[in-house]
This record gives sequence, C-alpha cells and structure tokens, in this order.
Amino acid sequence: MTTAQLRALPKPLWFLTVGQFINAAGSFVFVYLFVYLVDPRGLSLSEAGLVSGIAGAGAIAGNFTGGWFGDRYGHRTVLPISAVQGLSSAIGIVNFWAERCNDISTSCGLSSCEASVALPATRQRSRLARRLLQVQSAGSG
Repeated sequence: MTTAQLRALPKPLWFLTVGQFINAAGSFVFVYLFVYLVDPRGLSLSEAGLVSGIAGAGAIAGNFTGGWFGDRYGHRTVLPISAVQGLSSAIGIVNFWAERCNDISTSCGLSSCEASVALPATRQRSRLARRLLQVQSAGSG
C-alpha cells in the first residue's frame, strides 16, 4: 500500500486501528504480569497466581457482562460508560496503592516517594520492608 492510499483511508478506520493496537499492547503486558509480580515485586508464586487469576476472572466476567449490557442497552451507549468506569477503577487502584505507600512511609519514617520507589524494587528490599513493618507494629502495639 502506498502512502497516498493510507492517507485516503477513512478516519473511523484509523481510530479502530489505534484502538486495536492499544488493546493488543495491553493484552501483551498481561502476559508478563506474573513474572513482574514474582521477580521485582517479591510476591510468592501462589500470591502472584492469585493476582493473575483474579485479573483473568475479571476480564472474563467483564466480557460477558459488557456483551450483555451492550445487547440490552446498545453498544454506543455502553462503550463510553464502560470507558469512564474503567478509568475510575484505575484511579481507585492508584489511590489505594498510594495510601498503602503512605502507611509504609509513616511507619518506617520514609517519604512516600522513597517507599513507593525504593522498597518494592527487589525481593530483598521487599523482605526488608516487611521486617520494618513487623518491628514497627510490634513496637506500637
């Protein structure tokens, strides 16, 4: 295909192509979630499997319920609502982890930036963070 032929394609096709690329990139990242949770984040194999399983179950449930809502209320209505809901869920997850990092930083005497970046970087640091939290909670109890 020549450059002129590519430019002549309709805009909706370009939007669909970009959306499909973003969706495929997100699916590709999901493949490495387990490895990321075990190695850099220091989760055990069972914990990482549980997180991956929950994410997979959520994706399957989302496909079924999204299809049902789309059939019932119309796909043009459901798609923007689900996009806003997905964004609000992502913001909620970020806020949840930000609170956890603030809890760690308060009990360990670190800034929240140091707690979120430095502590979970390796398995050894993750163990150190857990040990610091255990010592702090034993001392404050």
